[in-house]
Amino acid sequence: EETDGEYEETGGEDASVLEQNKTILEKDGVSTEDQQKRDGAVEQIKADAKTITGENSLVKVNGKTGSNAADDNSVMLQSPAAGSVVSKFDVRKKLFGIAISNKENTPIICIAEGMIVYSGFDPEGGNTLIVQHAGNLMSIYKHNAQLYKTVGSRVKAGETIASMGSSGKSSFKVHLWFELWYNGVAVNPQEYIVVQP
Repeated sequence: EETDGEYEETGGEDASVLEQNKTILEKDGVSTEDQQKRDGAVEQIKADAKTITGENSLVKVNGKTGSNAADDNSVMLQSPAAGSVVSKFDVRKKLFGIAISNKENTPIICIAEGMIVYSGFDPEGGNTLIVQHAGNLMSIYKHNAQLYKTVGSRVKAGETIASMGSSGKSSFKVHLWFELWYNGVAVNPQEYIVVQP
């Protein structure tokens, strides 16, 4: 379940909490090694934030209010679409992204500058775009109605790259399935973006 708190660094004094989390993860079928990779990816995203965004830091946000505790030089990735989050990131359920629901043809926005490395139809994901960003960050946009970019296109943060639809296989109607990957590891998009209605 999502927490209301903003991101906080954990110090050595939190070792017992980390040990408890390790036990919980192992009981839930998530290996400690996988979780360490994911945690390492999150730390690297913060470390590489200047490369990814051109700013000083990339901050996690409180997904419920959109507030953050960062200084004036901090920046978030842009939200890929307006709408309501109808499915949340959950590694245990093999949900490596989030579903954002809105009206047909709602603009799909690129979260950061990058290059289109895949643009096409997939039987499962429907009309899909994959954008490679600096710092080995990758964003994936599935179930689009239309794709506006082709492979090799350079895109800017905030640029419209597709329109929301219901292509491919899904249990939802019109929506965007959005994933954020770092070094081959899925990270929770709601820790880096705020989806507005």
